[in-house]
Amino acid sequence: MDKYIRSMSFNMIHLCIDDYENYKIKGRAYNNTRQEVICFNDIDDIFIQFDRIFDDNGQPQASQSSRSFTHPKPLGRYQFRPETYNDYDEFLNEVGKKATLDLVIKSRKRSTWQGIIIYNGQEITFDSILEMLNYVISFIES
Repeated sequence: MDKYIRSMSFNMIHLCIDDYENYKIKGRAYNNTRQEVICFNDIDDIFIQFDRIFDDNGQPQASQSSRSFTHPKPLGRYQFRPETYNDYDEFLNEVGKKATLDLVIKSRKRSTWQGIIIYNGQEITFDSILEMLNYVISFIES
C-alpha cells in the first residue's frame, strides 16, 4: 500500500464501513485532500461525493463530459496535483465496525471507476463500480 500512498494518495479513499443491512452500506470515508470526514448513508453517496472531489482535484479525470443547463459552456478539464491537508497515514488508524478497506481510483472511464481495492493485505483490481461493490459486499459478509 505504501507505493500508492507515496505516488497518488489524493486518488485514494479510506473506507470505514460501520453498518450494513439489506445491501445498504453506511460509514465514513477519508481522503487527504479533504479536512473533513466524509459520512455516507448509502454507497451511492460515496460515488457522488468522490466524483465531485475527483473533479475538483482534476485526478483521475472523468472520460465523459459533464452536462449542465446552468453553465452555458462546458467546464475545461485540467490536471494538477491537488493540495493535501492531511497525511494519508493519519487515516489508517480509522476502522469501520463491519469492514475497512482502501480504494485506489486509477481512472474514470465509461462513466464508472477503475482501480484497486486493498483489503487485509490483498490487492484486487476492479473495472467498474459494480464489480467493486460486489467485492465490498463479499468482504462485509465474510
